[in-house]
Amino acid sequence: MRKFLFNSESRFIKPVYLMLVMTCLLSSDDLKAISHGERASGDTIIHTDSEFPLRGIFYYAWYPNNWAPNGYHVTYNPTYGYYDNNDRTLINNHINELEYGNVDVVIASWWGLDNANRVPRDSAIKKCMEETDRRTKNGEIDLKWAIYYELEAFYNEPLDTIRADLDYLMKRYVEKHNCYAHIDGKPVIFVYSKGSEDNTNQFTNKWADAVDDKWYYVLKIYGGYRDALRQPSSWHQYGPSTRVHRVEDSSRKLVSYNISPGFKHADPNNTTFLERASEELWTDIVKEMVGSEVNWQLITSYNEWGEGTSVESAAEWQTNSGYGMYLDVLHTYATLEDITTSDYNGSIHSDQLEDFPFTITNKMLQINQQADNISVYSMTGRLIFQEKNISSLALDFIDRFAILNIEVGKKTYRLKYVNL
Repeated sequence: MRKFLFNSESRFIKPVYLMLVMTCLLSSDDLKAISHGERASGDTIIHTDSEFPLRGIFYYAWYPNNWAPNGYHVTYNPTYGYYDNNDRTLINNHINELEYGNVDVVIASWWGLDNANRVPRDSAIKKCMEETDRRTKNGEIDLKWAIYYELEAFYNEPLDTIRADLDYLMKRYVEKHNCYAHIDGKPVIFVYSKGSEDNTNQFTNKWADAVDDKWYYVLKIYGGYRDALRQPSSWHQYGPSTRVHRVEDSSRKLVSYNISPGFKHADPNNTTFLERASEELWTDIVKEMVGSEVNWQLITSYNEWGEGTSVESAAEWQTNSGYGMYLDVLHTYATLEDITTSDYNGSIHSDQLEDFPFTITNKMLQINQQADNISVYSMTGRLIFQEKNISSLALDFIDRFAILNIEVGKKTYRLKYVNL
């Protein structure tokens, strides 16, 4: 069903209120640009800050040791087989997929110096950064890496242990690789935590002391995290059995957004389950994440096959691109400029328009229409689109969605909303 808000014949305009799934208009001047700065020569390492918003994805370098967690083989069938993370051909394939999916920061799981499987995992992560540095220097890719410090998942690590681990990570990865992610001049590290058991100022104090203002550190949230006296650089959630997590900081500002394609543990005794997202659903939540303009836009995960959360290419969601449906969608929708446009085949003649202003307002987008002019603003007040000589505005109602069509000359711009 179509409902016209305005056209040049009826000259009819009225207000409509909708909840946004996606904002998808952006001028070229507003594109995110990450500066490379001068490239490293010889042994010189040069780091440059990444600019928000950033798309991050959680990465696991623990294969082939983890293809059968708790003795049960993983559910899905990755395109590259049941691989070894230390294989250099595999590493290049992964980097290709991550670049294709418009990933800015790869967040690699790391379990400490004393972990029995540290050596092969460290070797794999090192090879990933070496190859990323090489391909970045050649101008092929723009990809950064960071570490996901996971020891706090099961233990309350002593301060001295954390400091020793951070010192090791600094020397092995940060000081050796241009591709290590930096924000505000500091290397980035994400930190997992147990959750409610860590709901103490002691935990946040310990990490503030450990990083000693040398790291940009992003802690996993827990009950009451906003009340911590010493706040980290930022916060995130890791809980892929829930489709979407929106995380606010102590000032109630949205700082991270995490989406999951599904959850199905290889161990049948783990009954936690989240159905695999269809292409339509995955597209909607990716658009919503991009439209939020939040600093950290996170995906769980690239290749956690044991929990069935991977977006890496697999037989079960293969497509003609070779990258799979989930990466195809991430490839298509990366920034607010990724708007769907189509050529209008008919001829539209704009008449003089009557001055009946209207506004569509919601938490992410505001559209102001005055006579034949339209301006689109993000809810931070940034102008992201402006057009004159609007031929018509109309709503298409399809299932639970409302599609706002803006016709300008021979172009039709479409914005997709949830229809309330």
